[in-house]
Amino acid sequence: ARVYTPVTNLMFILCGGARNARNEVMGRVRVREGDAVLETGIGYGENFLWLSQRHRGLRFYGLDIQNEMMSNCARNLFRWQISADLARADAMSLPYRDGVFDVVFHLGAINLFDDKRKAIREMIRVAKRDTHIVIADESEKAGRLFKIFTGDQGKVVPPVDMVPHDVKNLTLSTIWRGYGYVIEFDVA
Repeated sequence: ARVYTPVTNLMFILCGGARNARNEVMGRVRVREGDAVLETGIGYGENFLWLSQRHRGLRFYGLDIQNEMMSNCARNLFRWQISADLARADAMSLPYRDGVFDVVFHLGAINLFDDKRKAIREMIRVAKRDTHIVIADESEKAGRLFKIFTGDQGKVVPPVDMVPHDVKNLTLSTIWRGYGYVIEFDVA
């Protein structure tokens, strides 16, 4: 957690800068006033700041598995005067009822999940019908670069084949100048 923002910002230099990289993904998240928004793997909360600067009346929910990330996120949200319901939880077992969120997204680190299929199914489970889900992470191109810092973590394969077949409008796109991917679909 201590190196999260500096390392992320360093990586995003290759993608045209952190602001451009965030815009490229967050611009795909579809929100309307009054929506209940869930981010799995909230990190430091920067995506809620991005959304709150562009949309009013959103109800924010976020979770992360790391205590230190959650502490930093809570401090940031307090400083930015953003109200959010935060939970320390595993994205593979979301602590929410079925069909409660209008917006569900995940930006970064799904590549590290033990069971990506289960995490994607959980995002779908807690989403309302027709919710547009956005999942983005680093591509194999970035993975080869990160091996310098993390060692060999195996080949990065976007988990598009782990999305259930009953979703609508499933797409996989390359983003961040080839250093990332984004999976998008609508809940049926």
